[in-house]
Amino acid sequence: MLKKLMTAMTAGLALALAYSDCASADMATVVDPPSNIRTNPNGEIICSVRSVKPINVYGYSHGWYKTDVCGETGYIHQSQIRLNQSTPPGTSRAGVATVVDPPSNIRKSPNGEIICSVRTVKTINVYGYKNGWYKTDACGEIGYINESQVRF
Repeated sequence: MLKKLMTAMTAGLALALAYSDCASADMATVVDPPSNIRTNPNGEIICSVRSVKPINVYGYSHGWYKTDVCGETGYIHQSQIRLNQSTPPGTSRAGVATVVDPPSNIRKSPNGEIICSVRTVKTINVYGYKNGWYKTDACGEIGYINESQVRF
């Protein structure tokens, strides 16, 4: 019993240290259960989230979000979650927005070269805002969409 308690406390401390550089977690909702949480992107499965539920996410890289939903650091694919909008538009680091005025161009940089066009009204993930442009991965890579094209 004591050994299990010590293991749990060690795991908790390791998890706290792993996220000590994170100012705060963003909230997301698992929308397509069962959703696998993996040791690393495309890695071994740690656990599965079996119901629609909120989770913490701490970072994003190449289609994967870091989370602690299994009690240890793991990764969930972006297709399995939707980010929750927790701050007002214009100040958000992350959230979900709806493209309301298609076709809407996604660009490599604000006013830059077009990567793709969103041709229907649909929801997209956004990862930040600066000077009238939202950062998104709507084309499968990071790009920018003008604020006039989306609503939260």
